[in-house]
Amino acid sequence: MVGGLGLLYDRFRATATRLVNRFDQAGTEFIDRVLTPNPDPRLPSTVVEVADPFPAVVRGVSADIAAMDPNLVATDLQVVTDVVNYTPSVDDVVRINGVDRKVIRVEPIPAAGDPVAYRFYVR
Repeated sequence: MVGGLGLLYDRFRATATRLVNRFDQAGTEFIDRVLTPNPDPRLPSTVVEVADPFPAVVRGVSADIAAMDPNLVATDLQVVTDVVNYTPSVDDVVRINGVDRKVIRVEPIPAAGDPVAYRFYVR
């Protein structure tokens, strides 16, 4: 039985990846900021941004969702991505069409078990 569930999750994951790649809107990048200390302690450290693009579908948060959840506002964005390319976590920085946004909430899909995709919200 466990093997059958594993195969089912593999199919769900493959479907999610195929759909995200098919409807990818481009322009989404994970931003990793690497801090390199300066050998001279009197000088500031160097910050280098590394942008790693990943496929995603982005849309605005609907008024219904914003009304039900006091932690979301109508200007937040909802991002859906697969589990293959990027695993989001709160406080990550995601660049969408050149604008840096902070991840404020992450929801695995499905909510229980192995995730096949992630829905997360950025502000």
